Amino acid sequence: MKANCDICGTEIDVQMCCSGYMCGCQGMPTDPPVCSSECCDKYMKKIHGEDWEEPKSPDIDGLLDMCKE
Repeated sequence: MKANCDICGTEIDVQMCCSGYMCGCQGMPTDPPVCSSECCDKYMKKIHGEDWEEPKSPDIDGLLDMCKE
């Protein structure tokens, strides 16, 4: 489905969850409706507040070490 980036207005393709009547989401997008990582950061700050920071990836090696113990 065609839509516009929520931040800058650029036309983008958006994957929708359903057509709007199949589940409780009422046809919401499966991902944030943004066109770039810069717009995604602005979108997340708009939704979650200016203090939002991108989650850090877990230390995979540390997790594997914990599983071996």
